[in-house]
Amino acid sequence: NNSLNVSRSNLLSSSGQALRAEDFCTHKETCSRCQAESRGFPRDWNKRFQEIQQLPQDTQTQKLIRFENLAQLAQDFSMTAVNYGQIIISEAFLPSVYQTIKPVDIGGVAGGQKYIIHGILFKFANNYKGIYGSDEGAMKVAAHDLKGLMRLSGRDDVSVPLLQIIDYRGFRLVALSILPIGIDTLVYGSNDGGITVKDEDDTVRDLFKSILGEDLNLCEHVVGAKNAKIPKHMIAPADIEAHRGRDGRIYILDFARMFPPTSPKNSSKNSYLYELFRPEFLQKYPKDKGTLCCDGFSPFVFHDPNKQKYKDDISKATDYLYDTVIPNFANWLDSKVVKENKNEFRGRLVLYLHKHGINIRYLGKVRNKSNNVRARQIILEEMMLRCIKVKLNQQFRKFHASQTFLSEVECQNICVKIWNQVLNQTKTESEIFWKTEIKADLVSKFGDECLSAVERQDDTRIDMNLNRFSFLLRLGKITGIKICAKVKKIFKQNMPKKLKFLESHKNFKLTRMDIDKILVQIKQMNMILLAEAQGLVIKANLETSDEESERLFEQAVKSFKTVINSIPEQNEVIRMYGEVFFERAEKLSSSFDTTQTILQERHNNTSSGDKNGEEMDIKEMVRKLEKYQTDIIGLYKNAIDNYSKLKTSNEISRLETIKTRLLAITRNSFLPVTWTERCKLFKMINSAYSFVVASPSIQKRDLQYFSWGKLILKFASHLPRPATSYNKHNEQYEQILEMASDKFQHILSKDEDWILEMLLKSRSKKKNRHYS
Repeated sequence: NNSLNVSRSNLLSSSGQALRAEDFCTHKETCSRCQAESRGFPRDWNKRFQEIQQLPQDTQTQKLIRFENLAQLAQDFSMTAVNYGQIIISEAFLPSVYQTIKPVDIGGVAGGQKYIIHGILFKFANNYKGIYGSDEGAMKVAAHDLKGLMRLSGRDDVSVPLLQIIDYRGFRLVALSILPIGIDTLVYGSNDGGITVKDEDDTVRDLFKSILGEDLNLCEHVVGAKNAKIPKHMIAPADIEAHRGRDGRIYILDFARMFPPTSPKNSSKNSYLYELFRPEFLQKYPKDKGTLCCDGFSPFVFHDPNKQKYKDDISKATDYLYDTVIPNFANWLDSKVVKENKNEFRGRLVLYLHKHGINIRYLGKVRNKSNNVRARQIILEEMMLRCIKVKLNQQFRKFHASQTFLSEVECQNICVKIWNQVLNQTKTESEIFWKTEIKADLVSKFGDECLSAVERQDDTRIDMNLNRFSFLLRLGKITGIKICAKVKKIFKQNMPKKLKFLESHKNFKLTRMDIDKILVQIKQMNMILLAEAQGLVIKANLETSDEESERLFEQAVKSFKTVINSIPEQNEVIRMYGEVFFERAEKLSSSFDTTQTILQERHNNTSSGDKNGEEMDIKEMVRKLEKYQTDIIGLYKNAIDNYSKLKTSNEISRLETIKTRLLAITRNSFLPVTWTERCKLFKMINSAYSFVVASPSIQKRDLQYFSWGKLILKFASHLPRPATSYNKHNEQYEQILEMASDKFQHILSKDEDWILEMLLKSRSKKKNRHYS
């Protein structure tokens, strides 16, 4: 009692019983009981996660229950991970005795320090033991781990952990649920750096052959480190792990190297660990050019006699990316930027890049191949954003390591210094920043070709065409730095004016007080966002209020877009997205038909009664019908855009249905479409036809071409009558007639009598000079 300096009255347990001397543990660091208590409540996140995924989905109500349970579990997991992740990061450089959450030793060759609290395992994504060459390389590996997991999540034949990436003040943590596995449950892959390799489960082997072999065109290879006990043939990377869990399920983890590396063109250490091909590239890479090995350039193919061939194949694929894919994309980008709004294009640049299978690290090569001034400027801004983000994170980590604690004030000061350099309000520092520092960072990250010869000159600043306010708002978004409302308002109001505000406010500088907070940024599994989106769609379809239904549907679309942005070319998600628009359009079409029937009845019964009130009611219903029709057309357009990417028999059937629905809209005499709407419908129907006739499974292709040609001719009949003198109407008219001729040419060569007979029948039914 004397040594503890406490009175006997304080030595009471919560139940009022006196505490004994043995209740004060003197060996907490080795005591298993204390260790367990320090890890918080051992919630079994995985058990609940797997139970929810097995819930029935036979009815809409059952689906909604499943989606809501999954979204709720994910939200709880995310909040717990964020709350404790912030503490772990804040105390990362404290001696372990002073840390709220102690690190644990659970093995692993390539992981940083690990922590367990409330049933969640945390691990730092940092350059542990110098394996990755830099912290940025380690962070990329964590991102690849999430991408690989998302390729497998949602499947019935395999289970994955709940996983979330947490970015906070320059650090990255990976949070995942604890699985019912151990060293004895490993059946495929290696957990000791390729020394012991297992391939003991036929189900897992066939699963990887399907996912990696058939979908991504990867090859089988001999796996094992130099000192491997018994090398094995595998199609997956050596360090992936598949376990037959203690609950009987197959669990897969460590997905970071599921995709092959690109050829190492620089001196980055162990770049094969994080500079990988994108899955979109692998799916589009011509199969006649050969298969690729996900362990190429790694030491895990030491015993494989074909290891040099794997390197050569990867080098050829990398050259194909450089010499074919990137130049083609740059040309496409140059034409795209002319058609799109500049801000919309800026926001979609990375999505476009990923859809074409190009990594962000190749933005410099894309800019080098681009000939459009606007596209080159937008790409330059995107590269500068990435470089400044890296610089900011490096300074956060550097300060944190030197001080053993994380100072909120100093982090804000670091932000303010960089932001004022961007605003050009610290003249000497800004000169150095824009003429020297940022250029060196750009060349280091994106290569010499990212800048022109003029831009690389020492006296050239590369910020002269930069809209600084817009740039800083985007920088805040990707770094999690939230500025105060007053400064944000100044930025937004002065975005179109570029430098005019700064020229008239020479002393305008940001201060620490202008930084509201530094937010935690998270990256989640796409199946969680997908569950939220699907749940919102069901709620929107069940909702009776049009306004509330529309609001819920807009939220669902936003969630779907986030999912698609994370993995742009995932066919199953694209199919779901198309179905969402199609089913919504069908629902509104039903409401449209009902409203139109009621309106026709009221319109026919306006001969007596309160005509003014009746007329007001009719006008309101007409407005409602017009909105329905506009929404339906927009929904069908989005459905066409998504279905056309897949071109399977199911999607072709949907496109045929949409084509019929749109044609019905053009024939609606009660609510005639405007000329603008007619043009839009013509383009949509034309697009649907083009995919339908291209399908190898389509029946009666000749009839499809014939009806397509008739549609084009009918559209021509609605054009303004050609004038006597040649003008744009004549030109447009002739172009459309030529389109019709092109469709008829597909069948004229096959059976002239048949086509002439069909044309004559059409002409006899409807006298129209266009057919002749």
